[in-house]
Amino acid sequence: MSDKFVSDTVVSEDAPELGWHFVASDRKLRYLPNVVIAEGLELVCDQPLEPHVNGMHAARTIIEALNHTPGQNATMICRVAVYGRVIEYDTDAFCAEKRKVLWVADATATLKEIRNAFGEIGYFRASSSAAKLIEKKFLDLEASKI
Repeated sequence: MSDKFVSDTVVSEDAPELGWHFVASDRKLRYLPNVVIAEGLELVCDQPLEPHVNGMHAARTIIEALNHTPGQNATMICRVAVYGRVIEYDTDAFCAEKRKVLWVADATATLKEIRNAFGEIGYFRASSSAAKLIEKKFLDLEASKI
């Protein structure tokens, strides 16, 4: 699948893009710097940005985040802010210079509910009724964190 380039801009920390990012149940990043994710953690990429290769990634929508979830062990959902140099691709995904974790929550129960209702989590079209129900569940989870 080739990425559709959307934009390459500099985004202020005062007005960041908001996104979603899944991590494993141990809250540890799969790639360098392999740190444990916690609220308030800021990560900075000091290498050239390249979608799917290098950078602090996030999805604009929860559906896009689910479509890129790295396996069933990725049960922790993070609400993140991305800023600095930000490349937007596929219309709803980011590769950014900086990513800050606003909050993190265990989404195991929500993901289990989705699997029970729709089968194995796979690719969801953003316009589907399933996607709209899933999005509502995660927005409810977000509301409980704010």
